[in-house]
This record gives sequence, structure tokens and C-alpha cells, in this order.
Amino acid sequence: MVFSSTLFLFGFLPLTLAGYYLCLFLDKKIFKDRKIFGNYWLLFMSLIFFAWSQIGYVWIIAASILINYTGALLIYSGREKNSLPDSAVQVRNPIGLTAEDSAVQVRNQRKGLKVNKRPEKLFLFLTVAANLLLLFYFKYFDFTIATVNQIFKTGFSLRNIVLPIGISFFTFQAMSYTIDVYRNKAGVQKNPFKLALYVMLFPQLIAGPIVRYTDVEAEIDERSVSIDDFSDGARRFIIGLSKKALIANTMAVTVDSIWGQGIENNTVAIAWLGAIAYGLQIYFDFSGYSDMAIGLGRMFGFHFLENFDLPYISRSITEFWRRWHISLSSWFRDYVYIPLGGNRKGTLNTYRNLFIVFLLTGIWHGAAWNYIFWGLWHGMFMLVERAFRKPGGSTAGHVNVSVIDTGSRGRSGPEVSQMSKENDVFENIKVLIRHVYTLLVVLIGWVFFRAGSLSEGLWYLKTMLGRALGQTPGYSVMWYLDGWTAFILVAGIALSLNIPGFLLRKTGFETDRILNIKVKKCEEREVQGKTEVKSEVKSEVKSEVESEVESEVESEVESEVKSEGNPAVCTFARDIALILLLLLSVMRIVSGTYNPFIYFQF
Repeated sequence: MVFSSTLFLFGFLPLTLAGYYLCLFLDKKIFKDRKIFGNYWLLFMSLIFFAWSQIGYVWIIAASILINYTGALLIYSGREKNSLPDSAVQVRNPIGLTAEDSAVQVRNQRKGLKVNKRPEKLFLFLTVAANLLLLFYFKYFDFTIATVNQIFKTGFSLRNIVLPIGISFFTFQAMSYTIDVYRNKAGVQKNPFKLALYVMLFPQLIAGPIVRYTDVEAEIDERSVSIDDFSDGARRFIIGLSKKALIANTMAVTVDSIWGQGIENNTVAIAWLGAIAYGLQIYFDFSGYSDMAIGLGRMFGFHFLENFDLPYISRSITEFWRRWHISLSSWFRDYVYIPLGGNRKGTLNTYRNLFIVFLLTGIWHGAAWNYIFWGLWHGMFMLVERAFRKPGGSTAGHVNVSVIDTGSRGRSGPEVSQMSKENDVFENIKVLIRHVYTLLVVLIGWVFFRAGSLSEGLWYLKTMLGRALGQTPGYSVMWYLDGWTAFILVAGIALSLNIPGFLLRKTGFETDRILNIKVKKCEEREVQGKTEVKSEVKSEVKSEVESEVESEVESEVESEVKSEGNPAVCTFARDIALILLLLLSVMRIVSGTYNPFIYFQF
């Protein structure tokens, strides 16, 4: 079951919401702020959600929960046994020694006593090993056997194991809980059903984002769901559904048609169309699903962190990985890169750690050599960018503003203005070059990600470069571009590059968005008088917009405060647009039978 299906939209989701809010009503009447019935209802519906497609694999996620629940308890019990009671420290408190001095003496004596942490480390090792073994068997066992057969010419039979949905996501999520308990960053959860709810919560179960236990620990027991939370979550869900149903699914038809016709039927233009369309498909597919997950979480009172931040506007591969699949990249940073030493142990060790992280990133995405190559492809450019990074953390492509300012001191008039214009042009050219470089690297990487094998990816790349064209291609690029597809292609490129936001900033209308964000604050302050509201909003907006549009911002703020109907009109217009997007998305889902989801297999 996926979010963009009629079964989910018209069956599972309404039933889950109705039952959940009924349970919240009962919880409030019986348990006050504690979410007892609400948690059990979400756990029950999450179990149905997971079991709908693979009921025979429910035991796998149950085993994952049991492994990490037991491991965290053992780590906690080992810590409790190793904790030193006050009686273990003999403190002499002579006359005249203050309580503060006595406490310092206790701490100093405690430091001298060794605490045996070996049991905790052993329990952590066994828990992580059990998680990885479970993941390895179901995801990588057949791949390993096939690789051994290919290299050593052996004939071991494959098991043809069916991959459980979401196993990479819920395994990493459950492991982060145990590791954080070991690090004392998270409290141990003694109620197995609450831990099961954290691991199995259906909005993020099969495709993330990878939620840390520390992010939702407090919300498992105490959370509030206001009308604003629900409406914001619903809006976010509709945006994600629109990304998936309108853009990703349309691009998927084009991509699969191009790859399905065979590389020999491609021209250079068709090959580039296929690569660009796939880049849009995977971005709007995955970010749309993350938007839906975050929106659903808000509707149930959970606040998940963002997973995408306009990755295609990046100017380096390093920046790309700060914006793409943020929950995964931060997971590898915190649980692999930093424990290996990060960048604290010299250049060579830093390169080694980055290599390991991106090797594991490729392996995590799929049990095939093209995924591994994709991970190493990105890792290679990360290493190159780090090698050319200037001291102090800036890359070679950045302009040092302080140098420009210093060089212009003592000059004034037309000369400074001319220098400023030349510097702006030069900087814009460098930014454009870096942006194009990043997009090319990412698109080439997506070719190997989409290919069925490493050799197929190389052949497709040759076609893009005009080096492996068929003798008589049977199709032209217009064969794949009807009116709707061309419109969605242009819209997808514009949205992924944030061109609408860029135009709004250039024209000054971006202030409308800023003002809408502050509508709630304005309404709260309205009781204090319109004059006070106006001055506060003006000062806040000025701090958030560029200096060159200050005058425009002030006029927008004044008109917004004077006309109380404007925020309501903007909100009404936005909601009407979202309703239209929802209707159009549902029509596309109901009328079409093609609704793939790329990350469903991970």
C-alpha cells in the first residue's frame, strides 16, 4: 500500500483518522494528556499498513523491534549495575568544608574509580550485528552469492529472496535508537508497544524520512493535535501527493518508455530527455513521499524533520548531500563518519572516512554494482571538492567578500560602481558554472542509478555523448513529448530549480509569503493595537528580506496591516489552489493504472 493509491486515500486514511481522533477523545476523558488509546490505534493501523502487501514478513519487523528493545534494555541494565552508589565513595568532610567542596571531592574520587563499560559495548555490538545480519540476509545474500559465482566460477544456487518493504529504513531507524541509548542521548523505552509504535509508525515506515527516537520521544506520550497542526499537515500532504501524482508519475511514463525501447533506439536528444526526466521523477517521487509523510505526521501530532531542501539548486556535490535525503546523510554522518574520526585525524583518514560513507550509501540503496558505483561516483567528487577547499572551510569557487570590500576602500564614485558591477558579473558566471557542474554530475549519477546494470549505464552514457548511437533509431524526441508531458517537464524543471521563488524575490512579491507566515503572530498581537502590530511586523520583515527591497517591504507591511482582509484572501486563494491540485491528483490516480514508487524497493 502506498500513499498515492485509491485504497489509501479513500479507505485506509479516513478510517485511521476517524479512529484516531475518537481515541484521542477517549484519552482526554480518561487519561487526560496521555495518549493510550491513540497510540494503540496507530500501532494497530500501522501493522495493517505493513502487512497489507507482505503479511508473511510481519515477523521481520517484529524481530527488528524485539532485537533493539532487548539490546537497549541490556545496555541500560549494564549501565545501572556499573553505576557507583554514594556508599562506594568515602568522603571525608572535615569541619569547615563547604557542601560545594564536598561535592567536588566526591566527583574527583569517582573519577579515580574505573567503571567497566565492556558489557554495554558487548550488548551494543550484538544488537547492531543482529540488525545488520537481518538486513544482509534479506537484501544482500543473493547479491553476494551471485558475485561469488561470477568471480570464482562457482555454482551456488540463489535463494530468490523477496525484499521486505522498507527494511533499510526501519532497520536504520531502530539501530539509531539503540545507539543513542548507549550514548546516553535517548532514554530507554521500557514499554515494547511504544517502541513498536516508533519503529512501525506508518507515515515514515516504508520510505522515511529516517526518524530519530530523540526527535519523537516526548511526542509518543505527550503530543497535541490542534486545528492548525491538522490543516498544515493536510496542506503538506496535498503538496506531496501533487508532486507524486502529477509530476513523478508523468515523468515515469516517459522514462520507462525511453529505457524500454532499448538504448539502440535512442538519439542524443532522447538520451538526455530520459536522464533529465528521471532526475525529475526520482526527486518529485521521493520528496513528494517525504512531504506526504511529514504532513501525515503533523495530522497525528508528530513533527518529523525535513528530508529535502531544493537539492537541484546546489552549487557543489557537498551542498547537494546537505539538501538531498537529509535524514540518510545525517544518519551516516552521526553513526559512521564521526565515529570513524570524521575530519579530526588528518587528511588521509578524512578521505578514507568519506570513501567508506559513500560506499555504504551506494550499498544501502540497492544490492547491485550500479548502486555501488553511484555511491562512489558521488564520493569521488566529494573528495575532489574537499581537496580544492580553501583553508577555513570555503571552497575555491567562493568569493571572499572581505577582500572585495578592502580592495574598494579609498575609492568612490563611478569607479567603485564599475568594480562592483564587474565583480557581480564575474561572481554570477562562477555560480552558473558551479551549478551546471553539479547538475551534470548528479544527472550522470542518476543514469547509473536507473540502469539495470553497470554496463547498461555506461552504454546509455555513451549515447548521451553521441558515442554509441544506433544505426537507424526508430523514434524521435517528439515521440515522447505530448502536450501534457512537455508542460509537466517544464514545470518540473522550474519547480526543482526554484525559479518561481527566484522570480518572486526579484519582483519583490516574496514579501507576501513572509507576511503570510506571520499572519498568526499578527492576529495574536492585534489586541495590543494596530500601531504596535505594524511596527513589530515591519521590524521582523526587514530582518528577513534583502536590503535592496526594504522600501517595498515597508509599503507591503503597511498595506497588509491596514487591510485586515488581505491575509485571509491569500490564505483562501492558497487553499483553493490546493483543493484544485488535490482534485487533479486524485483524477490522475483514479484514471491511471501506472503508479510506481522508486524507493518502495529499499
